Formats: sequence, C-alpha cells, structure tokens
Amino acid sequence: MISTCYSTFEGFIADNYLFYDFTECCNWLMTVIDQINEDPVNDVWLKHHTKDDVFIKLKGMFYDWKDKYEEPLWKLVDNLSDDEIDRVYYRNRLHEFTEDHEVILTLHRLIMESVEINPLVPNNIIKDFNKGNNPDWESYIPDKFKGVFDNPDDYNLEMSKLAFMDPNAVPNNIKAYVEELADYYLKYVYTRYMVFDRIYRLKNFGRKTVVVIDTDSNILALDQYMKFANESFGKHCDKPKENKEFIIINTITYTLTRLITDTLLFYGLCSNIPEEFRGRYAMKNEFFIKKLVISSETKKRYMSVFKLREGKLLNPPKTDIKGLKSRSLVKQFTMKNNINCWELS
Repeated sequence: MISTCYSTFEGFIADNYLFYDFTECCNWLMTVIDQINEDPVNDVWLKHHTKDDVFIKLKGMFYDWKDKYEEPLWKLVDNLSDDEIDRVYYRNRLHEFTEDHEVILTLHRLIMESVEINPLVPNNIIKDFNKGNNPDWESYIPDKFKGVFDNPDDYNLEMSKLAFMDPNAVPNNIKAYVEELADYYLKYVYTRYMVFDRIYRLKNFGRKTVVVIDTDSNILALDQYMKFANESFGKHCDKPKENKEFIIINTITYTLTRLITDTLLFYGLCSNIPEEFRGRYAMKNEFFIKKLVISSETKKRYMSVFKLREGKLLNPPKTDIKGLKSRSLVKQFTMKNNINCWELS
C-alpha cells in the first residue's frame, strides 16, 4: 500500500512515472483513456495541443527509449481524438496545467486572498497568553471575536481553522474554491494507474518528491511546488510569508487527499478486496514538517522539525529524531524545505 501511494504521489506532483517498455506505455495510455471516458467532456478553456506534443511527452516517459518504439507509438497517438490529445497531454503535468489556464490560477488567487488573517497577531495565534496571567488577551483579537471565546486556546483553535492551517478542515468561505480546484486536478492531471512492480520501483528508482518511506507513511518534499506556486500565483499575495506557506501547501494537500483516497479505493478493487471494506484504506495528512535531514538511504535515520500537527501550530516547533543518538545534531539543521508527512490511518 505504501508503494502504491508513493507511485501516485511521484506521478502527480513530480511527473516522475516512467515506462519500462512499450507494453507498459500502451497499458498506461489505455488506462488514461478509460479514465477520460468517465468524464469525456472537456472544458472550453482547456488549452489545445498537437499530436506531436503528445508523442514527445510519451517518448520522454520511457525509462529506456528504443528507436523501434517510434512507429507503433506514432500509430497509437494518431488514433487519439483531438479531445483525448488535450487530456493525455496534461496527465501528471501539475505545474504546466496550472500555468496554462487562467481559470486554475484564478482559483488559487481567490483561495489565498479569501483566507482570513488577523493582522494584529502573526499566524492568527495568540502566543504565551492565558486568561489567568493576562486578562487583557482579548485586546489582541479582532472586535468581532471579542466575547465569543472563553480563553485564548479556544480562540487559537478557531483561528487556525480560519487561517487554513489544517488541510483536513477547509474554511467555509473558501471550500467551494478548494473543491473546484481539486475537481479540475483530478479530471485533467491525476492518473489512476496501478503499476505492477511499484515495490521494486520504490526501492530502486530515483524519487523527486517522496523523500522518506516510513512504516506507514510517505513524507513528501513540496519545496519545489512551493517555489512554483510563489512564482505563479503567490507573489502578489500580501499575507505574511508563513501564512502563505500554510495556505499554498494545504490547498494542494486537499487535492492530494482526494486523489490518494481514489487510489486506495482502486487498490482495493485491484486486490479483490470486498467493496464494503475498501473504504478502510485511508491516508491522512498529519504533520507539516519545516525541516528534514536524512542520514541513511537504507535505515530509518532522520531528524525533523514539526511546525503543524493536524492544523495546530507547535510553538516552539517540535523536533523528532529517528534512529540517531546525538540530539545535538538538531541544532545543525540548515535546510529550508516544506515537507508534509502522510500516514496510513
């Protein structure tokens, strides 16, 4: 199950799914066509592409391209309809699909602009206050919330939700935007595909986003996505940097939750699991990891710094060490990665 999730994350986030041979290319393409047939009508704003574009895309997905693949691949591509060409082209191309369509960029901007942030307090969270030693804590919160909460903890919990710090609890004022965005990504970018040798690939193929595989989790490096998002739709947002990080990461995390749920249901189907039990396979996003240092390729040895846990800001951030003896190494963290940890539940 972990290798299944790894394969899905690598394909969707990093376009890092490769064909071993031509047969696998055919299987993947036919699976994509089947998925397209579930919702065959393209939106009018979808950018058009040529058969040459799709041929180049598919050719670039081969682990080891051979000249003998060229003729049959051209025949496959030539038999695709214009609508199928457009749809196949954007599979696993998260960044390009986003940048090519103003509809998608606009949804991202609306989400970022609509999230409520308290300008008086960084992160919306009142730090180091409680009703016992500072009865004046309400002076730090907007007037509309005064008299609503009994203590700072209750206020902080509600504000963390409004600030979209928990991807599992989308604020009501942006929920429609987040859901619409996820619908588009699942329709045009996500590929529901079960590669047969995913365990082998997990151990032997290079990864671009799943940096750590734990007993029941995938830890995803989203720093490249963060860089892309800031350049594409986040640079004009005037919210504090940390709030922007939470909003950008949790927006894409909501989509990742939707697609990994679909993947695990498909896993249950392919594994002949009775339908009534398939829903028990689930993954949740629990941690926002600010920094991560990996010290071994084969054993569980890494150090991490948690910034959020299930939407709650950890102040100070919590350090976690796996398989290492020296806790002083934590002081040597120099990386600035945005990393999310997915765990089976």
